[in-house]
Amino acid sequence: MNFLRCRLLFFLLFFVASSCLHLSAQKNIVTALAEPHHKGNFPAVTSGGWKYWDKDYLVTWAQSGTSYDVSPDKPAVMLYDRDGNAKEEYFWVEGASRVGVDYAAVTKSGKVLISGGARTKEGLAAFYIAEIVDGRPKRIIRTTPFAPVYICEGEADTVWAYGFERNDEGDRVPAGPMLRQFSFDKGQLKAMLLISDLAPGWNLPEGSYLGEVNMRCTPSTVGIYNARSSQWVQFDMKANILRVAKVDPLPPPSKMRITGFALTDTGDVFASFHDRSKSVPMSGLFQLAFDSGGSGKWVFVPGTVGPYRRGAPIEKLMGTDGTSLVHTRSVDGNIYWSKYGNQ
Repeated sequence: MNFLRCRLLFFLLFFVASSCLHLSAQKNIVTALAEPHHKGNFPAVTSGGWKYWDKDYLVTWAQSGTSYDVSPDKPAVMLYDRDGNAKEEYFWVEGASRVGVDYAAVTKSGKVLISGGARTKEGLAAFYIAEIVDGRPKRIIRTTPFAPVYICEGEADTVWAYGFERNDEGDRVPAGPMLRQFSFDKGQLKAMLLISDLAPGWNLPEGSYLGEVNMRCTPSTVGIYNARSSQWVQFDMKANILRVAKVDPLPPPSKMRITGFALTDTGDVFASFHDRSKSVPMSGLFQLAFDSGGSGKWVFVPGTVGPYRRGAPIEKLMGTDGTSLVHTRSVDGNIYWSKYGNQ
């Protein structure tokens, strides 16, 4: 027990050091995560592929393993509501020999947005963002040469996408804007965020591991966190202002990794971390706090740090659901809803 307490203290010291300094600019620092008020069992959580909580659903795809390829007769995306009820979402491009779904998101009206690429029998490739309604595709935007990596719902029936451009040979074009807004009726509306204006670490759009780069949207904000470059990117939709903030760097991925991420409607940013540096791994919930100069630092939420999958209150942050954070504690398929706030 003493060893575990020492390990817990070591894990916290990295984040506590200087976290009390210069954080007066952010008043909504969370000091407690309440005991779960809802619990559900979702077998899909224990399988492979992508999975996170978005709006009112657990969104999953590529559950067969590492393949993102889909077929006309099998669901491209599976949604599960709070009670575990499943919805199948199908997608295919006529005339294609191969179709892949790289990312999926849910709108506030319950529609599904997906992005990916398709290839014809002749070898021609195209990138897309699609809308699925009642299980079937309704509208498609052809984004070529821009390849979306992450997408989320924007304002006024639009979609925000983070990604990169590819040339005719399939190679990345570094000079292209990485954040873009699309309309199903008008195509591309906005393009911003050049890699030349950012710190090193954006050459891998998804990062060196799943979770190193994250993107989420609220009704008023687009947020991207890149742990590799130690930067937080935020676009204010109403003010039409793009900001890039420096965040204190994390230890290398061999020692610590982000396992989950969430951006609440009130603008709070949370992440779950897995400390892999010692023989007793640790995990916990952290909030991104900003000082008066606009720089960010991850600070732990008290009471959420413990031995990874051995009693820690947080194994993985799945997302946000209103005023609750959705998370797991272990790999038993259970998902929990907990209110967050101040004691």
